[in-house]
Amino acid sequence: MTTGLKGKQLEENPNISMTKQMSIMKTFLSFVTLQDNFLYQFFLGQRTVIEPKKDQMWDTLKGSFCPSLSIKSFTAIITMIDIAFYLITLLWDGIDTSSSEFLKPKSSTLEFFGSRVPYLMKNKFQVWRFLTPVFLHANFMHLAFNILSQLIFGSLIEKQIGTQKMMISYFFCAIGGNLFGALVNNSIAVGASTSITGLVGVFVAHIVVNWKRLDSSDKSNLMCVSGVMIFFNVLAGFMDNFQQEGKSLDGIDNYGHLGGLIVGMFIGMVLVKPVGGNPNKYEKQVENLGKCLWGGFFVIGFVLFYLR
Repeated sequence: MTTGLKGKQLEENPNISMTKQMSIMKTFLSFVTLQDNFLYQFFLGQRTVIEPKKDQMWDTLKGSFCPSLSIKSFTAIITMIDIAFYLITLLWDGIDTSSSEFLKPKSSTLEFFGSRVPYLMKNKFQVWRFLTPVFLHANFMHLAFNILSQLIFGSLIEKQIGTQKMMISYFFCAIGGNLFGALVNNSIAVGASTSITGLVGVFVAHIVVNWKRLDSSDKSNLMCVSGVMIFFNVLAGFMDNFQQEGKSLDGIDNYGHLGGLIVGMFIGMVLVKPVGGNPNKYEKQVENLGKCLWGGFFVIGFVLFYLR
């Protein structure tokens, strides 16, 4: 998830935050495990099979949750970069001892390394802050939740669309999510989940692109998977805000998530190719529509952000 910061501090409610994060993580893992065979058969055509008597613990975990993950993949490399940046921000100016959150970098350190600060982005033209928040995390649980989601879901998407398209999707979703979040509110934020929710959007686009090639059972399964992903990544946060009269329980950047999801869908409409190749008229129309929406989102978004 992308964590929003109020002023210079994360909104404090660590007990609720950790309970919620762990609950979501357990549900997410259970759901992915139940859907594992179907998802990998649909996207990749086959799963990696590991002999039960020969596997190591790492092989078991990898085969269960992300069998297509490679140490040389973009998903693995960006995850290692996230971990490296987190350690650097902890060591740079020490841990924030005023917070009860576990291993939390200081807010001043996160700002120095490029957290999303709308005022600086708009008035000081620090445009790199549309991207750099994707490498930063607010505490250990924030990092752990994001890299776990990224490894599981990112490896699946990367195997399907390829490394180059994965990189394009990941970084454009980060920029789009932070742009949308900065447009809607002035909160400071960090986190990779603008990109992770963007990958959910690419997943949804995969369904849209291949809609006429899917049978009814495939459509039902894929819509169920995408619905659960969207709920836990986006809608649950807005429900918390509604219940708390607009105040997020744990500083989740809901609008950043929503922006990433939207951009991911638009990008996916362009980059995802139909299963079996030879796109038909409908699939070409989806691609052309995606190009218009993708370009329009960023043109309108940046114009509104800098000229309003």
